[in-house]
Amino acid sequence: MELKQDWRKFHAVFHPGRRLGLSDYSKVQKKRTENAHLSPIVVVAERDQSGVLRCLMAYGDGLDLMEFVGATLSEIQDQHPNRILHALERGAVDQAMSRAITGSQIGETSFHDQVDSLRQAAVPVWSAGQLGANGERSSSFVSRSLFAKDAGSSPPSGERVSWDEYAQGHFLLEALKKAAGGSVFPRRFGLLIRLEGSLDQRASGWGSMSMGSESRFYRDFFVVLSQGRLDQFHAPDFTSIDAAFTHDLGYLARSLGEKYIIPVYGLSAPVELWNQWSSADAPWKELWRGLRSRKAEVSPESPALMLWLAWKRWTA
Repeated sequence: MELKQDWRKFHAVFHPGRRLGLSDYSKVQKKRTENAHLSPIVVVAERDQSGVLRCLMAYGDGLDLMEFVGATLSEIQDQHPNRILHALERGAVDQAMSRAITGSQIGETSFHDQVDSLRQAAVPVWSAGQLGANGERSSSFVSRSLFAKDAGSSPPSGERVSWDEYAQGHFLLEALKKAAGGSVFPRRFGLLIRLEGSLDQRASGWGSMSMGSESRFYRDFFVVLSQGRLDQFHAPDFTSIDAAFTHDLGYLARSLGEKYIIPVYGLSAPVELWNQWSSADAPWKELWRGLRSRKAEVSPESPALMLWLAWKRWTA
């Protein structure tokens, strides 16, 4: 039986760097050390009677920050000088969560929509530790309204502090949501993602799979987008398909299209390449390079789709 929304597999596919197995632990630790500035500390803070922002709760990848409850933001940063710190004000966070939950209760949004709305609304009221062009950490502090658009004001361009990958969705998924209903994609369509891996990767936390050769396996994940929203996402069931066709990406995409009565596109890539795209600074260029070298595959390889991918390569 298929689940309409399989969150565990969703995060394993679209956030691969956060769900690596134990065999990859040393690689994860090395990457975190090398890219510490890309993993911020995010704090929900509230002002005390003197107007000072104090931590109510904090999260940082690979960090235990419970001891900083009640601490000032400067105290947190002093202890973690290699991290960018973003603080969100409690009142604005509560309002954003209330709006998201209310919309869900009246059937307008799914849980994924709630996460999207919170992510888009989250703008730090206090940030520090932004890296300069030379890679050195800036000591400047930026104060601004949590919802600058709602307040009708925004900081000067030189003071903007960008959200990193933790405040962004996966590059491919976000682009497809925006493109739904456009000149290339219909309002409702599906995407089959097929990741090819080795048996040692299977042993490090990969869930459901289908075997390929003796040393390779495939992991499939299917998403349905409707009017720019993520409607369904789960591992597809191919048990009823003839084994002779289970390696044909185009055939599998057509089978899902017939089952769900929607156009379905397929994308196949080695898991190493997919993980590289997911963490790259210029993922569209890496994706295009993978397609041109035939390390990755899309189906159907229509002119419109290829032109869209080429356009994303130069504009994203």
